[in-house]
Amino acid sequence: MTESFLDKVTFRPAKKDECRTIARLYSVSSDGVADYLWTTLAGEGEDILNVGERRYSREDTPFSYRNCVVAESGGEVAGMIAAFPMTAPDEGSAHQVSDPVLAPYARLECYNSYYIAGMAVFPEYRGQGIGTRFLELAAGK
Repeated sequence: MTESFLDKVTFRPAKKDECRTIARLYSVSSDGVADYLWTTLAGEGEDILNVGERRYSREDTPFSYRNCVVAESGGEVAGMIAAFPMTAPDEGSAHQVSDPVLAPYARLECYNSYYIAGMAVFPEYRGQGIGTRFLELAAGK
């Protein structure tokens, strides 16, 4: 049997030093929404990828490198999936999203489910089955 490209890809938990790459891929997966949010959080003149990197470097939040799996090929990150259990907010805590761009996403939240926040593969690795494997991994959670 011939070895396929996917047989040479390693799927593993992301590392903290990969947060900038995770941010780049999350930016692609969000089709502008992450860039919008990161722009609101950026300091004057700050590269929004710095904001994304900082956000994914955190450890005490769902949007963390700890909730990302990367696909690695030849020692390079080829893609990532950011996914986590979607739990209901604590009783009594306000969970209102007033931002008109983000509010539709909040309305789609389904508590007690496994939420795929984002998934992307760099162009040179697309069409090889990496995205399908990411979805299979998430389905097993």
